[in-house]
Formats: sequence, C-alpha cells, structure tokens
Amino acid sequence: MLVRNFRPEGSKVVGIDTARRHPGKERPTSGSRAPAPMAARVPESVIDAQRRQQAIQDALASLPAPQARAVTLFYQGFSHQEIAATLRCSAEAARKQVSRGTAALAKLLHPINSQ
Repeated sequence: MLVRNFRPEGSKVVGIDTARRHPGKERPTSGSRAPAPMAARVPESVIDAQRRQQAIQDALASLPAPQARAVTLFYQGFSHQEIAATLRCSAEAARKQVSRGTAALAKLLHPINSQ
C-alpha cells in the first residue's frame, strides 16, 4: 500500500516556492528601493488629522479663557447650566460664551475646513 500524503507528526507543510529556493539567495522584490522606515509610512489621513488637531488647539488657545473653557466643556458634553456652575456665571452667560467661542473658532478654522 502506498501512502501519498504522509507527514510525520509535528512537521510543517512546505510550499513549492519555498522548497525551490536556494539557501542564501533571496528573490528580488518589486522595485529596487529598500522599504521606507516606519516613520515615513504614516498615512496621509493620520498626518491630516494631527494637523487639524493642532490647528484646533492653537485656535482654542487664541480665544479668551472663559470662551475657551466654555467651548471645551460644551464639546465634552456638559450642558449650559453645568458650564455656568463651573464658570460661576448664569446659564445665559454660559450659552453666550459657548456661542461666541464657537463662532470665533469657525472663523479661525475656516481655511482648514475648506481643504
């Protein structure tokens, strides 16, 4: 009886391409350049996101402190009343700070949003 597909226990299947290679010789890769280092392989979308984040932080830093705090708290999910309690002002004043701050941010970030 002939056993065609016999493999000893624990052995690995070797592909034809691997089996045909000669030891010490590497197949040429597509292109003659060496692979780029990991830092150079960062996707453009990640770089764009980092630039946007830095622009937003710069724009927030340019706002008056109460507006910057009000906008930051608002985008973190706090209500106008909670913002008012934090800033020690009325809910109407907190709403105005958020409104004015977001309007100022929109003007400062307009060039970024149009890209």
